[in-house]
Amino acid sequence: MKKRREASPSLLHSICNEHALICENTDKNLYYHWFTQLSKSPRSFTFKPFMALAEINLNHFMGIIDDSEREGLMRLFDVTNYKDDLYIALASLEFYRTQRLEQFGLFKDYKDHYEEAALNYKEKIFTVEVMLSYVKYST
Repeated sequence: MKKRREASPSLLHSICNEHALICENTDKNLYYHWFTQLSKSPRSFTFKPFMALAEINLNHFMGIIDDSEREGLMRLFDVTNYKDDLYIALASLEFYRTQRLEQFGLFKDYKDHYEEAALNYKEKIFTVEVMLSYVKYST
């Protein structure tokens, strides 16, 4: 099986950690899903598209990116196999994540800012599209 993509282990670990915390009290199945990703060593994290897609949806839900930016990022992560495109996609993801953290803070510190996101996590953030990307690249 070909190696999918390279990404910063610290970025992936922070995304997995935050998403696990967001859905911890609202959806135990999704919490377990993210927790299993966290159980791996941060240095051995392998990029999987669902991680980026869930983060993109969270940024969209929180109003950091609009519909066209969301669609553009989703396309970059879905179809690219080129390292240059992946670098741009990951840099964009990290930029928007930083914007969200500057505006709202981390979930663990500012849970009230993320209350609606936690309640709508399965419908708005970890959507069917995200689940399908997980299944597609897990096999």
